[in-house]
Amino acid sequence: MRDRTIRKFALIGLAVNLGLALVKAIVGMRSQSIAVTGDAANNLSDAFGSAVILLSAYIAGKPEDREHPYGHGRMEYISALVVGFLIFMMALEVLRSSLASIRAPEEKSISPVLIITLLCSVLVKVTLFFMQRHAGRKLDSLSLQAESRDSLSDAVVTFFLLLGLVAGALAHWPLDGWLGLAAGVMVLWEGISVLRESGNRLLGGTPNPDIGRRIVEILSAFPEVLGVHDLQLHDYGPGRTIAIVDVETEGEKTVREMHAVIDQAEQQIRRELGITICIHADPVDETDPKEREMHIRLEQRAWEIERMSHVHDIHIEKENGEVRVSFDVSIPTDSHSGPRMKEALSGIVREYYPECTVFVHLDLDYFSEVAENTREHLP
Repeated sequence: MRDRTIRKFALIGLAVNLGLALVKAIVGMRSQSIAVTGDAANNLSDAFGSAVILLSAYIAGKPEDREHPYGHGRMEYISALVVGFLIFMMALEVLRSSLASIRAPEEKSISPVLIITLLCSVLVKVTLFFMQRHAGRKLDSLSLQAESRDSLSDAVVTFFLLLGLVAGALAHWPLDGWLGLAAGVMVLWEGISVLRESGNRLLGGTPNPDIGRRIVEILSAFPEVLGVHDLQLHDYGPGRTIAIVDVETEGEKTVREMHAVIDQAEQQIRRELGITICIHADPVDETDPKEREMHIRLEQRAWEIERMSHVHDIHIEKENGEVRVSFDVSIPTDSHSGPRMKEALSGIVREYYPECTVFVHLDLDYFSEVAENTREHLP
């Protein structure tokens, strides 16, 4: 249903842009307006973008196969990248032609047919912009949102072209070059924004904080879950997110008991968020007051050194008079406090076990907000 709706809007965009390109080409040739004929070329470029989105929606909707076990959803991000490139190239062409017009201004001639054509084009593209933006947000479709910004950019260029032609013909003010320059800068920014957003999706940008926060809320609602850490979200396209997370659980619970809890949590997350998640349970034994006190101090000190840090997976092994203490510390991906963190936390451990061997492993926390929630079970 989602892919069908995207294809429908892509077909509408294709038809509208081809129609506008044809009308503008006819009007531009009859009025001998190079600017209007060039605007028709922009609509052809938009039509190509719509065709790319139409094709990508078909490919993205294909089911998983042996070569693509996670589906083809990222094809939608690729199409958004192509549309962003088209917007960028259109902006460069507008800037080039505007600079040429500023250096060598020419007298402009207009006609009622030309004005009506450009004005109708602006209204049609603005209407198309609102339709595509609404559908893109509702469907969480990056390609439709990119196409909506392409429609808006085209409307801006056409509107500024119309203003320049009217000003040049009626008031004899050579403003078309300067207005085109302003439009080109605005469109250039839109193109860069679309390229950045689609590129981030393809490269694995920062996960959606709302999704991560909701996963933590669901897991934390289970009494058996003491903490959440190492949450990872892997985006394989809209509706194709896979999550991995570790949860700290009560050590006295049996494997069968915790399996039932984890299975229930996985089903709730899949049902509510449409996300396939793999949950790993880390048993925590806090019956020893000494070990619990050490855990609290480690957690507090880690937080003081680097906010959003979290200590977990503490293991204390005692054998033949030797003590080995190992634990993980989740730190933000942009943290530079690793060496200081290891030294400070190792010192706290040796206050409790002076002759012990300490192993501190640093984990990059891909979703730092989780750390704030995992402190709730500590005083």
